[in-house]
Amino acid sequence: MDKGTYKVKNWRKDKIEFFLKGSKLSGMYALIKLKKTSMKSYKQNEWLLIRMKE
Repeated sequence: MDKGTYKVKNWRKDKIEFFLKGSKLSGMYALIKLKKTSMKSYKQNEWLLIRMKE
C-alpha cells in the first residue's frame, strides 16, 4: 500500500492526467480508457495506466 497525494492536471472523458506524490509511486501518470473493438474480450470500463515523462 502507498500513501500520498495526487493533483489532477487534465480530466477528459477518455483520458485523465495526474501527478502522484507517494512513498512508492511518484511522478506524472495518465489513465487512458480503452476503446471498444469488435473483440468481445474488451469490456466497457477498461483503463490503461501509463507513467508519463515530465
